[in-house]
Amino acid sequence: MHRDGTGFLLWVTPGEKAAMLAELERRVKRSAEYNLFTNSCSTNVAQALSIAAIVSKDPRYFDTPVSPKEMFMMLGRSSRLVERRDYRKGWEGGASGNW
Repeated sequence: MHRDGTGFLLWVTPGEKAAMLAELERRVKRSAEYNLFTNSCSTNVAQALSIAAIVSKDPRYFDTPVSPKEMFMMLGRSSRLVERRDYRKGWEGGASGNW
């Protein structure tokens, strides 16, 4: 990694997990052009999380764009949060293999 990162382990049911995964895979296959409002990294994840009713954006503001900072703050406050892990710059091996 070339910058610090944070991982959030969230409690979801197997059905919610499957639905979110299917939605993210659908978006990847669509291969749409980047758009700050409709097809950005954080907007795609926020919309997929909403399938499981996980709030990852401040509901007082517009649906898009969702900033990474906003998502970070909202997931950190989520009742579904099981664990938060911070990964420092240069950490080897990636985050996903260590849950």
